[in-house]
Amino acid sequence: MLLYTLRRVLQAVPTLVGVVILIFFFVRALPGDPARLYAGVDADAATVEAVRLQFGLDRSLPEQFGYFVSGLARGDLGRSFRARLPVSTVVAQHFRATLVLASVAIVMATLLGVALGVTAALRRNSAVDLSITSASVLGISTPSFFLGILLIYLFAVKLRVLPVAGSVSVKGLVLPAITLAVASLGTIARFARSSLLETIGNDYVRTATAKGLSRSRVVNKHALRNSLIPVITIIGLQFGFLLSGTVIVETVFNFHGLGWLLIQSVEARDYPAVQGLMLVFAVQFIAINLIVDLLYGLIDPRITYE
Repeated sequence: MLLYTLRRVLQAVPTLVGVVILIFFFVRALPGDPARLYAGVDADAATVEAVRLQFGLDRSLPEQFGYFVSGLARGDLGRSFRARLPVSTVVAQHFRATLVLASVAIVMATLLGVALGVTAALRRNSAVDLSITSASVLGISTPSFFLGILLIYLFAVKLRVLPVAGSVSVKGLVLPAITLAVASLGTIARFARSSLLETIGNDYVRTATAKGLSRSRVVNKHALRNSLIPVITIIGLQFGFLLSGTVIVETVFNFHGLGWLLIQSVEARDYPAVQGLMLVFAVQFIAINLIVDLLYGLIDPRITYE
């Protein structure tokens, strides 16, 4: 397993190199001059040039790229224009909030999604199956900003039982976590249903049923575990999306996580912060995919990493 892990890490290096290049030039393609923005609309040319010199924006693009890459080699993500702090410090300040929110959302989505998917599969073509499938499609297709605003209106404005703004607290997490979990819940439920239906149709499941085993024993011992591999894959992908795709939800609920920080950094043309955040998102995806691959061997002993 160690050699497999090392090989996967090495395979991720070209991906990270491509991400670094794309991030650097994408950020600089954003319209607007950071020096003018920070100096102020009424600032004279000398002040703007001084700010540009302070931020290192007077260098050519190849020089700026070389400075960025050399910093990454030392583990330095640069210094935020807006916060006047190291980007690593700024990201660390907001990472916990997003991690807690995404973790709560994926746990909710996984527990409910797998339960609903299994229920729909065991009652195929019934009214229950149709209801769960329809609700899953509705959850996937509902825009998160619309759902978030609707939940705020119902539970914060009308009923006044939950706060409008999100925070890392029990009450503050409820509405953002539900908003974030709904789409993932629908996706997981659909995958769990289709995967279990495919597994139930295999010969070994029919053989176990023919031997006289109860339906619950056949499902729990033989079918469910073998149907979990594609479900775990989609759960890992959804968790990666939640960690890096909370921008809309965090903006709606004014939740100060990485998504909220990304919006603030883009609006301020804070090049180092945007670069650091995008790189963190990419590393998260790579790490989660690796963890998911390693989990396969724990679920199915037939899978080896040689």
